Amino acid sequence: MTSTQCAIVVLSFALAGFGFPSADYRSFGQQSKEKVDACDQVAAWEEVTEARNVNGDIVRVAQNQESGPQIFYTVRCNSVGEMPCRGIQASISSRCETRLNAMAAIVEDETRSNGLRWDMIMVPGQCVCAEFLNNTLSIS
Repeated sequence: MTSTQCAIVVLSFALAGFGFPSADYRSFGQQSKEKVDACDQVAAWEEVTEARNVNGDIVRVAQNQESGPQIFYTVRCNSVGEMPCRGIQASISSRCETRLNAMAAIVEDETRSNGLRWDMIMVPGQCVCAEFLNNTLSIS
């Protein structure tokens, strides 16, 4: 038994001596292990044919008939429209947003001799809860 557990046992017995109900010291301070996401998300492997690169330019992702298409693991928010996040105080405005991740891809490039080059494209990669704090000042 650790020193923290010993202290909890002693405190539990001391409180019981003063008429407080006895507590189970083994679960003292432990939180529920149930986990609930603030936003629902959908993950899938997708063939991407066109995307924005990290510079913001639209590029065509090369697809090779012999080796198969370039596919990327994507994660998007499952909600349609502006859904507030679960578990956030009502006084705080929030919504679930899909954020993009940079991924390496072979893209078409007419200026190259082989017509291809590596580039970093942006694909949906995560669903996050964005909170919007009210920063209005009141003048009296």
